[in-house]
Amino acid sequence: GSVIGWLLTVLTGIITEARLGGTDKKSANPAMRSCEIFFLLYDGFAALDAVGPADVFSTANEQAGDAIYRLHYVGSGRVARASNGMGFATRPLGEIAKPRLHTLFVPGGDEGPLRAVTASSTTMAWLT
Repeated sequence: GSVIGWLLTVLTGIITEARLGGTDKKSANPAMRSCEIFFLLYDGFAALDAVGPADVFSTANEQAGDAIYRLHYVGSGRVARASNGMGFATRPLGEIAKPRLHTLFVPGGDEGPLRAVTASSTTMAWLT
């Protein structure tokens, strides 16, 4: 909806502004280096809360003609099941070295599953 349209407009503006620094985007302008975007998915998350932002970043990459935003989907196992029943492939947190994290999205969900993921010792160890 309107929030996703607004985010896309903002990201497109950032990309356009960064492009003014030169023709070789990544070397001429440090702002154009790729950003590592992580989505922490867990059983019971609201799919739209992850899919909407992921689409915005993917579209921004398309508009830029480059992978400015690298998207990563992580969780406690290999699959996180959204509240609507859809399964999403994830990389287990235990298999990922502490990332060079730019942005972390934790999609919303019902209180129980959200509390469980934020109280997880594996999650906390990965984040700290």
